[in-house]
Amino acid sequence: MNSKTRRSGSDLQRLIVLDMDGVVTSERGYWDAAACTLVEFLADLGIGEAAASLQDALDNPKTARAWLPDPLIAEVKNRSINTNWDLTFLAVAWHLIDLLKQGEACHLRVLDQFTDNHFPPGCLRVFSDRGLKTRTTTQIAQEFIQACGEKMGYAAIAHLQDWAQALLGPSLPWLNRTGALWNKCFGHFQHWYLGTALAAQSGWAPAGAAPRKGIIFNEPLVIPSEPIRRTFLDLTSAGCTLAIGTGRCWAELEIPLKANGLVDFFDRARIATHDEIASAESELQTAGQAVSLSKPHPFCFLRAIYPQASNQALANLEPRFCSNAQVIVVGDTVGDIRAGRHIQATTVAVLTGVAGEKGRSKLVEAGAHYVIQDVSELAGLVQHLDPS
Repeated sequence: MNSKTRRSGSDLQRLIVLDMDGVVTSERGYWDAAACTLVEFLADLGIGEAAASLQDALDNPKTARAWLPDPLIAEVKNRSINTNWDLTFLAVAWHLIDLLKQGEACHLRVLDQFTDNHFPPGCLRVFSDRGLKTRTTTQIAQEFIQACGEKMGYAAIAHLQDWAQALLGPSLPWLNRTGALWNKCFGHFQHWYLGTALAAQSGWAPAGAAPRKGIIFNEPLVIPSEPIRRTFLDLTSAGCTLAIGTGRCWAELEIPLKANGLVDFFDRARIATHDEIASAESELQTAGQAVSLSKPHPFCFLRAIYPQASNQALANLEPRFCSNAQVIVVGDTVGDIRAGRHIQATTVAVLTGVAGEKGRSKLVEAGAHYVIQDVSELAGLVQHLDPS
């Protein structure tokens, strides 16, 4: 990702910035990891049916998806909540709050021990053997979504604390997106997705957890690799430059791209991932500017378009970076399309995301200029676009 940029943002004949999950790579492995993490938490809470599901998930992670069905995931994505870490955090938090509503004061006292940097081992076992019942994730989520009103993205996630306080009384700081529960969910999610060996390299393998094989190693693309390769070859042969703007970490993206012979189609200096987002957020926070740069903020698309620009300039959406008539943004979510429209790019939506064909109206409503079935139709579309 450190190779020299071939051309600057201003003199590209045509730059195509692609989101990855739901466009090229499948998000289903991530959703499996999210569901497995939820089941693992509920099993720790003493929910018997979750404990049985956890045993099944260790053999086949897909079995956990009954706890986190596609229509609910689509609804969360339509709220411009794009990262699957946030999806996982919300699902776990919904169930915790719902169980606390049934519980005793001691539950709140124990959970109040959580701090931003500490999640006491075994603290969840306070719920065990108390006969608590869990509702479906969808039932709980619908109550939260209704309470959110028109809030989208991080505003919706931030509303979790207000919702919990309205239901339970005390303020629960560990429900903050940078708090202990989010971090705990992140670590368990990474363990399921990457497997014990890769997760341990980054310190993400929870102590005492059963070994995980790693969902990433059996992750498919959204369509077979050959039509994707053919499309990318047609585009690059026609003079297009391919770039990436994704919420995935590079380490998690490199594996499927290399395995399917796709990585060399992209300009390495124009690959913007979660790594660039996190680095920019950290830099800006140090400078006293706390800001979220995940989609629907267009930062990762702008970073791919202008690899030499400063993080602050892109984060602040300086006008000179936000008129991109020669740029095409390709995505599968409302957040992708809104981010692309924000920078005046031509937006192309694909229907290979979680909602499939049912998501078409939402993508059009978000401002997609074009909607195609999948990325294999992209070269044909680009061929007929006015290059001016």
